[in-house]
Amino acid sequence: MIDLNGLKSINDNYGHEKGDVSIKTLCQIVCRVFKHSPVYRVGGDEFVVILENDDFEERDTLIQSIKDIFTQNAGDTSLQPWERVTAAVGCAVCDHETDENVERVLQRTDTAMYENKKTMKETL
Repeated sequence: MIDLNGLKSINDNYGHEKGDVSIKTLCQIVCRVFKHSPVYRVGGDEFVVILENDDFEERDTLIQSIKDIFTQNAGDTSLQPWERVTAAVGCAVCDHETDENVERVLQRTDTAMYENKKTMKETL
């Protein structure tokens, strides 16, 4: 699960058109990093990636890669504010012994994402 940071601020300060640019930029980054898995927009600024095949096997590396992109974006003053896309990322792997349903997996993913969001606020 990936949640765009600061969309409300971008919309409020620069307009919804620039907010749309941020959402599209995030989607491009997500699709470029997780190129072998389906990506779904599930909310205004949230995306879910169902990791498959190589993306699933390489998930730790890919998650670190996307986090590195967000860190670079945050510090890139050559980008406009709405182009400095950052997002929180959370991942959970389905465990058939403890996960009764997909909602439980998504809850764990959401918790991991908000922990990442908290860490990002403290460090960026």
